[in-house]
Amino acid sequence: ASELAIDEMVRVASVSPLHAEDITTAIWTANQRILDAGRERGRFGLGTTLAGLGLVSAAGVASCAVFNVGDSRVYRLSRGVLSQLTRDHSEVQELVDLGQLERAAARVHPRRNVVTRSLGSDPPPVADLWVFAPEAGDRFLICSDGLTGEIEDHEIADILSTIADPQQAAEDLVLRANTVGGHDNTSTVVVDLAADGTS
Repeated sequence: ASELAIDEMVRVASVSPLHAEDITTAIWTANQRILDAGRERGRFGLGTTLAGLGLVSAAGVASCAVFNVGDSRVYRLSRGVLSQLTRDHSEVQELVDLGQLERAAARVHPRRNVVTRSLGSDPPPVADLWVFAPEAGDRFLICSDGLTGEIEDHEIADILSTIADPQQAAEDLVLRANTVGGHDNTSTVVVDLAADGTS
């Protein structure tokens, strides 16, 4: 399922100019491909989460688009402040939103890995997508819950703030997650925006 989703994201990344609608369509297509693959192989229940960052054209202006389905996340480090841009689609996040669970307690809740949206669903999941103006010097982290389930946001901010090379920062985050537990697969991508708003 993950491979099919990645293939579709690679395909849409070649579109120029890229628009937010292209990403939304690619997410829908990825979902359909996963469903079709499950039917063909007799393996129902194939699924994956998805999160990403794209540089899109919005009304002719270069903009950032952040999107997610599930509990994989996108963070933004801007002027030294780390912000979680995506909202988890999970049972514990819904409890946090309702004020029935503290964020710290959500990290260790027994149902913390139960997602409410994923690719491979019928009907298709609705992806969250935000478009905003890029700011030179911003750093973005795209990661799976294998990272955020092991280390806290302040630790993520520390590594992103102190390791200049984006590849090294991504590798250090994975190493840190594996060192403290490594209970799940950990995927990380770190993207820096240049002065002209490109990555």
